[in-house]
Amino acid sequence: MSRLFVNLVVITMTAVTIVLKTDAAEHKKSYELTPQNQTVAFRPGTLADAQAVVGITGPENGWTVDAVQTTMQNPERYQWTMAVKDGQPVGCATCYLRFSDDQTAMLTSLAVDPSFRKQGIGQGLVRHELELAYKSGCYTVILDVEPDNIPAIKLYQKLGFKRWSKFTWQGVALQKMVHFANQEARATKVGNLQKEIAELKKQGRVTDVAGVEEVLKLLPEFP
Repeated sequence: MSRLFVNLVVITMTAVTIVLKTDAAEHKKSYELTPQNQTVAFRPGTLADAQAVVGITGPENGWTVDAVQTTMQNPERYQWTMAVKDGQPVGCATCYLRFSDDQTAMLTSLAVDPSFRKQGIGQGLVRHELELAYKSGCYTVILDVEPDNIPAIKLYQKLGFKRWSKFTWQGVALQKMVHFANQEARATKVGNLQKEIAELKKQGRVTDVAGVEEVLKLLPEFP
């Protein structure tokens, strides 16, 4: 399965609030819905949704029915959310839990059917994925996006994500963004990166040490 990147752009209008609770604090977040979106329901993905996920995400994202079902059968690592309107799946998103450490999740897929975009569905999906990540103990959430996709970056910033580091993967330039649930989450991420640096030094991997030190240096503050 190829790596997926989040590139969704949505425009929204009417405010609605969702309350996200963690062991550390209660986090009130809001996302916006247009009138067309007020009948949209968000629910966990099931094996029966696999074909719909493939259709919504499109062939360029590399998902297959088998790959989707494999991740859905592993809820300890992958959490899928489906957006459904009138019984029809119109959007989907998933987080890879405990991605680089036990407290970090990665938003690996976010997509909305073209006919239902610009209705706030994407924001609702991200909010639900953040809540699932928090409930799983992942208070830091990261994503990768192409750096020239300014509308998408602005959307993620609106949702609390901040620009982090830039890198190239398989010849594609990417912007990493990060979302912290609270100050403690950032402190934990700093500690994990420092541990990684110490381990790399023990192994004599000088180049890798320099890379992780640069990533740590660029880690944004909270909030």
